[in-house]
Amino acid sequence: MPDRRYAINVARREQRFFEEVTETGRKISDTLPDVEIVLGGPMDADANRQIEELEALIARKVSGIILFPANSENLAPTVNRAAARGIPVITLFSDVKDCRRLTLIGGPERESAREIARRTFQEHREFEVGPTKVLVSSNRPGESVTDERLDGIDDVLKEYKNVQILPFVNDEGDSKKGAAAIGSVLQDNPDIRVIFGLNARSAIGAVAALMEGRDHNGKAYHAGDVVVTGWDNDDDVLDAIEGGWIESTSVLHSSLCTQIAFGLLDASSLGYLYPDNLQLREFAFPAVPDKILIPETLVDRKSVNGYRRKKNVFSVARKIGSVKPGRRSAAAEDSQSTIAKEKRP
Repeated sequence: MPDRRYAINVARREQRFFEEVTETGRKISDTLPDVEIVLGGPMDADANRQIEELEALIARKVSGIILFPANSENLAPTVNRAAARGIPVITLFSDVKDCRRLTLIGGPERESAREIARRTFQEHREFEVGPTKVLVSSNRPGESVTDERLDGIDDVLKEYKNVQILPFVNDEGDSKKGAAAIGSVLQDNPDIRVIFGLNARSAIGAVAALMEGRDHNGKAYHAGDVVVTGWDNDDDVLDAIEGGWIESTSVLHSSLCTQIAFGLLDASSLGYLYPDNLQLREFAFPAVPDKILIPETLVDRKSVNGYRRKKNVFSVARKIGSVKPGRRSAAAEDSQSTIAKEKRP
């Protein structure tokens, strides 16, 4: 029976982006004998379903909750109820407005979006001449992570008077829905120059739409005809960077953020989050910053191979670590050749 039970609850449980988060939770649970991590969340960003799950976790009196919210506003009363019961909640990547969560842990989304937009226009000076049509595809506005990325893109685009920003596309974090929506926009605007994808599946939806579409001359699009940027490190995004269809992607350090969130919750549960010598409780000072933002990594065609090798080595290491003592996994057998290749000049 574990002494401490925590929950990781995400907005879209089956979305690839959250695999690294949930895998980190499983590894923590497997490594620490006194800790259990309960993984959950709706399949399709259903805020009502997520509220039901959170209320059940509160009733079970879990020790803490790591939450990627399906809705930035509707969840506030539930988060406040958890806090009132002594259950700390940390929001991950996206925030909940006006609530008593302990802190937000994520990336500097607005600055990361500025960087990806700024670099796009610096590397394509031709966009400064003549009209340049730009499309943005992402989740619906209203999620703090989406809003900050949109603001960052807008910060840069408003510097260019010749840029025409087309109506925003809501891809709902689904590449098929994104492809359909972007494909419709391409039919009316075959001369689009840039597509900024702001979630894990946006860029893949854009690539699919381009592969099916025709440019303003009626010819098939080729890799690089339209600059596409993405977010996160799904394998097909990295494949598309190598193939030239996606120019760059901004990658969150999901596992690190999850580990930091767990460490804070565990410190709160075990009673050492507030050091006695600092008297933080007495003076009502917060034990942690309001936000903890970990810089993101920009991956492009120059760096994708190195990034992918690093990602693969860490993936092998996680698989080896998940095997019980005395057993040797297939990943362990393969690791020697993988690591040996890494060491070659």
